[in-house]
Amino acid sequence: MNGTLRQGSVSITGGTLLGTGLIEAPVTIGAGGIVNPGNSPGILEIEHDFRLDDGSLVIEIIGTDAGEFDVLRVGSKALFTGGTLVFDFLNATDLAGDMSFHFLESPTISGLNSVELEFLGLAPGFSYSLLDNGTISLAGVQLASPVPLPGALPLLFGGLGILRLAGRRSRRR
Repeated sequence: MNGTLRQGSVSITGGTLLGTGLIEAPVTIGAGGIVNPGNSPGILEIEHDFRLDDGSLVIEIIGTDAGEFDVLRVGSKALFTGGTLVFDFLNATDLAGDMSFHFLESPTISGLNSVELEFLGLAPGFSYSLLDNGTISLAGVQLASPVPLPGALPLLFGGLGILRLAGRRSRRR
């Protein structure tokens, strides 16, 4: 979605609401539903209530500055009764240390403590705080760094060679 959507209400189950713009209706995300504000990144505005029952809210992050992470802006109440809040770090290779993201703007936010949190693209061992004002704070953050393929291949073939030599020695005895 990019633009304005005028409806009586919007209910997403088993589908994805993706993009930027304004929704002039209450929005409910149910089982299997996903809301992914922005276009990696961007802002999705909901003029009325937003409710996450059993779906997912995905916040994509490429940096810590305004405009470098998704924001869900709700004009009325933001109610969380379950579901998953996913923070997806995309191509954010220069992020490290302590950081925070104000990903949810609403005059009334309730139930954030009822959601499960999922972090993609982060190494284990960091701590986090989900604040009632729609901010996630992360401490000791390091991005996950994959083993470079060229460095992994020699290790793999070296290990296979050692196993082959060990197999030959055991057959000779």
